[in-house]
Amino acid sequence: MPHFVLRRLFEALDTTPGQEKAIAAAMEEMREVMAKHRGELRKSREDLARVMRSPSFDETVMGELFARHDAALEVMRKATVGSMAKVHEVLDERQRARLADLIEQGPGFWGGFGG
Repeated sequence: MPHFVLRRLFEALDTTPGQEKAIAAAMEEMREVMAKHRGELRKSREDLARVMRSPSFDETVMGELFARHDAALEVMRKATVGSMAKVHEVLDERQRARLADLIEQGPGFWGGFGG
């Protein structure tokens, strides 16, 4: 998460420095896992373009593409669950309720994007 988003979150949750450190570390772990899969978008586009250029539709290429997606999603799901568990653990009941409200509100809180 960009620094300003975390800062805004910390202010909204009234976190302690120790909580902030743990939350930032959990988010960084998740970000690192997600970053490893950024190249998949380009690879997927290349595969789709190759399928569309081919004289016949290649279901094998599409199967391989979705198998890669499934594998990447599994890794990212596990990272997200682990990170969110760490965040949950360091927050008190009031802070967890506030975070739940912010999540439910949608992206408007996180940076001024619609919600």
